[in-house]
Amino acid sequence: MPGGTLEFGEDLENALDREILEETNLEISNISFFAHQKIILDDVHWLGIYFVCDVKNWEKMKNREPQKHEKLQLFSWENLPKMHDEKILEKFFTK
Repeated sequence: MPGGTLEFGEDLENALDREILEETNLEISNISFFAHQKIILDDVHWLGIYFVCDVKNWEKMKNREPQKHEKLQLFSWENLPKMHDEKILEKFFTK
């Protein structure tokens, strides 16, 4: 799932829009808060904030950060790989 951090003075929706575009080349709209969760990996503590949005241009999807990610891929719920966001995704797919 695309993600990132806030730049100084940036609001959440602008950060989401920027990160999605930087990582996937996709433009989004109709952004709505969905959930949040505490994420502790090794000695790092994050707050994951999750949104639901519409994608304007799926045909333009491309990996704009190949140095960080091998590829971009869409998954069905049944084929979703294990990840720390699993409980949030389960909540989304069962609502």
